[in-house]
Amino acid sequence: MSSSVLEKISEVKVVTQPGCQPCKATLRRLGVQIAGGSIVLSSVEEASAKLGYKITILDTSSAERGEEARELAAQLGYMSAPVVAVFDGEGNIIEHWSGFSPSKLDVIDN
Repeated sequence: MSSSVLEKISEVKVVTQPGCQPCKATLRRLGVQIAGGSIVLSSVEEASAKLGYKITILDTSSAERGEEARELAAQLGYMSAPVVAVFDGEGNIIEHWSGFSPSKLDVIDN
């Protein structure tokens, strides 16, 4: 991912599922805190502010956002979590992947 693309990041959506260790590792790498197996919501806001873009967590088991999570993963062709989708300011997906990928996370969290 080039630096010009990095400058365009406005949001990163992470599709997760319960009990998914790679999902938790991905969120931790982005600066989101996990306590007792649950996401600390205030840490999502703090991580977003630090990174300069919005982090949205979509849990496949959520009554509110589960369908959106499953649709995004399917749209991108992935069957397992985590799925990470990087969006620009116009809502276009500029990068995506599935699984815990430290090298890709290093690029977007600098």
